[in-house]
Formats: sequence, C-alpha cells, structure tokens
Amino acid sequence: MDGETAPFEESEKGVVSVSCPSEPKLVTLRARVDDAFVESEPAWIDLERRLCATAHSRSLADSFRARVQAGAWGADAWAEVLDVFCKHLSYMPAVGPVFAASHTGTGVESDGRTFTADDVFASDYRPPRLDGVWFPSDISREGRVHSLQKLLLRWFGVEPNEPDEESGVDDDTNDRDGDEVVDRPERLPTTPPNDGAVTDRNRRRIARIVDQIEAAMTSAEFLAARGADYLATALKVASVLFGAGLGRGWMDRERFFKLTHGIWSSLFFAGAAGKAGWLERRASAAEDGDAFVRSMASADLSAALLGWYLGALTPGDGSLEAARFTLAAAVAVARLPWLWQGGSQEEIKKELEVLLAHTSEGGLDREERTVWAATEWTRLRKRGQALRCLEAVIHGTSLEVLRNRIAMDELLPGDVLWQGRAGFCVVLRRCSRSGRESVPVLKLQGKATESAFTPTATVPVRALLNEKVIPRTPDFGDEPREVLSELIGEVSSDVLRQS
Repeated sequence: MDGETAPFEESEKGVVSVSCPSEPKLVTLRARVDDAFVESEPAWIDLERRLCATAHSRSLADSFRARVQAGAWGADAWAEVLDVFCKHLSYMPAVGPVFAASHTGTGVESDGRTFTADDVFASDYRPPRLDGVWFPSDISREGRVHSLQKLLLRWFGVEPNEPDEESGVDDDTNDRDGDEVVDRPERLPTTPPNDGAVTDRNRRRIARIVDQIEAAMTSAEFLAARGADYLATALKVASVLFGAGLGRGWMDRERFFKLTHGIWSSLFFAGAAGKAGWLERRASAAEDGDAFVRSMASADLSAALLGWYLGALTPGDGSLEAARFTLAAAVAVARLPWLWQGGSQEEIKKELEVLLAHTSEGGLDREERTVWAATEWTRLRKRGQALRCLEAVIHGTSLEVLRNRIAMDELLPGDVLWQGRAGFCVVLRRCSRSGRESVPVLKLQGKATESAFTPTATVPVRALLNEKVIPRTPDFGDEPREVLSELIGEVSSDVLRQS
C-alpha cells in the first residue's frame, strides 16, 4: 500500500482485507507463483466516500477559479466564496477526510521530531528568518489575485493548472443509464464585480455567513467526527479566506478576533472545565494517535496557523481582543507544538511568505514588516514552549498549595491567571487578592465573556515566576520565566489601553 508492505487477511474466498492507519492511494500485489516472484502494476484505489463528495468539492474549487481572479475579486466575490465554503463544511459526511488534501512537508522536523523547549531556549538557537516576503504593494493587483487563487486551490488539494473536467453542469436529474445522480456541483451565481467596497447589504450578508461558518467549525459534529485530513484542509482554507477578508477590510477586526477565539478555543483548549481541546482529545482517543498526527500535521497547516496569527497582529495594535488573541495563540502552541512545526523551518517559511502577502494590512514597508513577522514567529514559538514548561512543572500541584506559597497581593490589569481546570484568564481591573471585591477576568476557554473569581482563589502567573513559589529547575530556569514575564507585560499593556 503506497509502497509499504502491509499484512492482509482473507475475509472470504478471493477477497482479502488490509488495515491501514490512513487512507491509501495506490495498491500493488506481490506474490510467488511457481517459485517466481511476480508483482502487479500499481493501481489507484477508489474511495467511495471521496467519490460521493467530489461534486461539492468541485463547487468550492470552481468558486476559487471563478471568483478569485482579476476583474472579479472584491467584497461580493469574497462573500460568495465564503458562502460556498460554509455550505461545503455543512454538507460533508461526518466520517473521515473528504477533501483531496494536499500537504507540504513531512509532518515533523527533518530529523524526525518537533521542536521542544530545549531547542528554542538553547544558546545556539537560530530563529526563523523571512527573506522573500512580498506584500500587496510589491506586485500588481492581477498578480496578487492570481497568487491567491493558486494558494487556495493548492491548499485545497487541487493543482492550479489542473483542467476542470466537469465544469459544465448537466441539468438532468438522472444519468443516461437511469442511475440516480448522487450529487452535482451547484451553479455559481453571476455577480458583476465591484471595486472591493463593502455595501450595507453585503455587510449583513457577510455577517450572516461568518456566523454560520463559526457555528459549523465549532460544532461537535465537525470537531469530533471529521477526519484529520479534512480538519487540516478546512483550517488552511479558513485561514486564507479570513485573513484575506481582514487584510482588505471586508471583515472588521473585532469580528475577526471573535471568530478566531471561537474556533481556536474549541480546537486548542477546553470548552468546559477539566477538558482538553478537541484536537488534543482526538489525538489521544485515536486508535493510532501517531497516524492522526501524521495525517493532520504539515508545513502548509503550520504556515496557515502562523499566518492566521500574524495577519491579525498589525504592528503597534493594542486592544483587549489583541491581548486575548496573543495569549490564546501561546496556549495553542503549548498544547499542540507538533501542529505548529509540521515540517522543516524552511518549508513552513516558504508557505508563510506567500500567505502573508494576502493577509497583511498596510502601514509598514517591506523590510520592517518582514523583520516584524519573523520576530513574532520566534516570540510565539518561545512563548508556547515557556507556557508548556510552566504547566509541566506545576502539573500535579494543587491550587491550594500554590496559593499558600504566593505572597503577592496586588493584581494589575492584564495579569494572567492560571486557574487550574478553569484554564488561563486575564485580569481586567486592579484588585487586591486579600480584598472582598471579586476579580473580574476574561477567560480563554468557554464563552468569551467576563467572569469573576474570589480574590483569595486567584493564582497569578506573575507570582509563579518567583522561585520562592516555584523553585528554579533545569526545565524551568531563567529564560522561560523571562519569556513569560514579557508576555504578561505585553498583555497588561494592551488591557491598560482599554481601561
């Protein structure tokens, strides 16, 4: 199967069954006949579930071709592509991958492992460098749009130069042999292009579609039953579409953060106390967890998530939403580092450079923005590993024990709390841990609404960095503490700007 020898069992006369950790593409039969070794030519494997889903897949691919092109690409076209993507998400059967997923990279670093704290905090660590980033001001409109179309098609699993063999849609409900047609690509509406501006009518339409996409991508059906390939491809396409909308001003920043928080909260951390995020649970519960990781991780997906993050962080932007997003991304890296290093650094870099061209807002020149993006990539990686070190060192320690070690009384706006089963939270106003007034916080998990804790029950991360609370160890030394201190300072600054 796909060049690998696989054991088989005879299920009935003339029929054998083979167990595969992931969906195979090619099969070759090898046998010894009359003392001679014979081997068949490789044959494609038809996956019935994929064949049934191809029409809806073609609809989305067709929308990329028809709408993402010079002369048509604008707010109207973006809304239509979002609508087809939403229908695609809702239609797909809840049994394994159905996208024709295409990945760049091996799913792990070239030496066979993902990066660790030992890597990013090593004295000889070489941070990623972005050399070839070209942003919207560097190329023509036609070139930008064509590049965007190619990226969407490639990440969806369709080669950009692949001919559309079934672009014509037959209106007959049955084929010539009288068999019922399982599915057909839907016709795309014909809408004259506009200049990219969002009309009031389109703004309402976009809001409705985005709400539907968020509901679909945070539903238990989507998160629990879709295959790893499907999830990866959906996230890649979503990253490009949402980022492009944000960069062009078709989606406002507040809605982008709300959408991102909703999807990432479900994926990366618990929606309820004491539960891991859906991806962590899926990988743990899978019969073959390594196969799940291999099927999902790729350089493409790592670049998509990084671009999703970087596209939202306009340099110099400071807001409560930005503070929450910054912390949420660091927690995501801490919980699932393999997802963020699904290929070699060079592979991720190449994909990221293309993506950033379509998800970045204006304001800085090429060199400044390139240096900024590479710096933020490094900071995110280090922050995730620092949080991972912190959670590992306090694992198994009760909240009561930690609280009793903490002498710090004053909580500042932007202080990050670690509340055990409640997860990480951000303090919204200055409070006293010995006072009577409840501490208002914004939680990362669950609904993105304000909550409150009893003052004496709070566990500020700033206090955990004190070696009298958590003793210094080789795994949690100076650099992870310095990285977390910087993170808390940045979050605090964003929160204070909103006060």
